[in-house]
Amino acid sequence: MSSPTLRRLWLTLAMLDLFLCYVLWLRICRFLGYAVLCDRYLEDTALDFRRNFPHDRTESWWLWWALVRATPTPDAAFLLLIPVDESLRRSAAKNEPFPDTPETLAWRLRSYEELAATGMWRRLDGRAPREEVQRQIQTTLGLCD
Repeated sequence: MSSPTLRRLWLTLAMLDLFLCYVLWLRICRFLGYAVLCDRYLEDTALDFRRNFPHDRTESWWLWWALVRATPTPDAAFLLLIPVDESLRRSAAKNEPFPDTPETLAWRLRSYEELAATGMWRRLDGRAPREEVQRQIQTTLGLCD
């Protein structure tokens, strides 16, 4: 997106979409008593924006500020980390149409490791069997017998 106007419009629409998803829909689901598990959350989006639109500084926009403040705080947060080579293998296995480059995956992994170091997320081994990851999440949320 070489046009600054088009890029700014796209980023604004992306943030408005997140408002609909996280601020409205997520709250409705929680109000109705559903347990909500989000595969991605604001931190992922912030990383994507930083990586793909570094000159736009979206985290300083008033719309981003409002989104962060209006989005519910999760009851628990997890980071499922996997090495770059495993991520590449999984992307190839599922024929990912727009796979990240090894450089982007390495940058993303470093960024997630920095997030994990803050203590706000529980770090899980994304290479562990699915059942083990599920058990760890359920245990953390108090859903196991």
